[in-house]
Amino acid sequence: MNELLQMGANTTLSATKGSVTVSHEISTSLDISLTAFLLTEANKVQGDSGIINGGRR
Repeated sequence: MNELLQMGANTTLSATKGSVTVSHEISTSLDISLTAFLLTEANKVQGDSGIINGGRR
């Protein structure tokens, strides 16, 4: 699945396992913050352990 997201956009993943790769053009004015939420079957976040913040490289 390849998807182009605009700033502030959200998306859902169709698989329960896998990896996410983010690519972007290099810019000194660009700040990227990624957060994933692990949801229960009731679409509720699984508490603090269900929030995953992506690191920067």
